[in-house]
This record gives sequence, C-alpha cells and structure tokens, in this order.
Amino acid sequence: MALSWRTLPEEKDHRRIKDILDIKAPGDKVKQEKLARHQAKVITDPYKALRRARAALDRKEYDLTKIFLQRVIELDYEKILEAQDKAALADISFAYDMGLFF
Repeated sequence: MALSWRTLPEEKDHRRIKDILDIKAPGDKVKQEKLARHQAKVITDPYKALRRARAALDRKEYDLTKIFLQRVIELDYEKILEAQDKAALADISFAYDMGLFF
C-alpha cells in the first residue's frame, strides 16, 4: 500500500493532537510544538506520521502539521510515496513556507 496524502487519521491520531492542544499545552504554542516534535521523533512508521499530520490539519494547526510532515520526509518518503502524492506533499510544504496558511 502506497503512502498517500489521502490517508485518513484514526481516532487515536485525533486524540493525540487533542491532548497536545487542549490538555497538555492549551494556548502555549511553544510547548505545543515541543510536544509535537517529541511525538514525531518517536514515530517510526511513516503512515502514522502522515495520519498525525492529517489530524493536526483537521484542527487547522499548520505548525503541528508541518512537524509531522517533516517526520514523513525523514522516514524516507521517496521510497514509499506515489509520484502524485510527492507533488501534493511538496505543494503543502511550499504553501506553508510561503505563508499561505493563516
């Protein structure tokens, strides 16, 4: 199964993002990003990292989304993403870098 941006997050992924945002660091963006980086660091499955990114995106938490997308890249996405999904991931990352997410 190819890794796809269309991969939907599981309930557990939503719960993890909710824990960061609403329980462990409500309103503290610096701590939220630190917690997300820690979560991302321990993820070894690119599918899980992508699901977590999608869960963050569902909450419109673009900084957290980018952290988990970077983890997908670290986990060697070149070998597992379909060409169209590589382009979609690059477009999302580019849009974020250009400040198109508000």
